Amino acid sequence: MKSLDMGGNSFGGNPPLTWRWNLNLKDGSMKQRQIDDVSNEFPRFDERLAGSKHRYGYFAGGNPISPESETSFKALLKRDYQTDKLEAHDLGKNFAPGEPVFVPRNAKSSEDDGWVLSVWYDEERNRSEMVVLDAHNFTGAPVARIKLQHRVPWGFHGNWVPAQ
Repeated sequence: MKSLDMGGNSFGGNPPLTWRWNLNLKDGSMKQRQIDDVSNEFPRFDERLAGSKHRYGYFAGGNPISPESETSFKALLKRDYQTDKLEAHDLGKNFAPGEPVFVPRNAKSSEDDGWVLSVWYDEERNRSEMVVLDAHNFTGAPVARIKLQHRVPWGFHGNWVPAQ
């Protein structure tokens, strides 16, 4: 793994990275491994699978395709834990994403059949927008961009609850 110089930013020299921990409940052992060197935070997945094995994860993080933003949060990331494939969705240099939320298409849809919602900050205009991505076409054009007339502050977290 390469060493990332995160000096001068809020990471205090240690970028947030993805690790996998495997716990053996029978013998109490644990195995751990760092997945890669791409900085990321706010891991989310299809919450219908909480406590169960899942294949896909979504994060706010650096863009591994764009070295100048690899260590700053300028992209949403989608990780396939089965193939180790990592996809990045980047709206451009003036945009920074917040925490992603996966929304299933319906109650019976497969794990990756739905949308990824995230509030993005437009640094140039000092405003935010809600961006909706198709989880199957993660790097494609957004399904929707809902432009707000104000900035949503950093630290905003949300969940999706289907209508009853």
